[in-house]
Amino acid sequence: MTEFRALMLELPQKMRVIGIVAATTGLRISEILGLWWMGIDWKTLQMDVTPVGRGRYCREVQDGDLPQAGSHR
Repeated sequence: MTEFRALMLELPQKMRVIGIVAATTGLRISEILGLWWMGIDWKTLQMDVTPVGRGRYCREVQDGDLPQAGSHR
């Protein structure tokens, strides 16, 4: 734990959040980089880690709103 804390203190603030999430959740880096603040439920302490079309869409996604394979939307 001491080594982890020392490592986190050496990182810039934005990278600390990524490091802590990576170390405590088991998510892949691509999943971590795709997280949205609105995907976190602070009351239940849960995160939504739903993939959003290869990271191309920067908006809230509704059911059926993802492009189908082969589409050029």
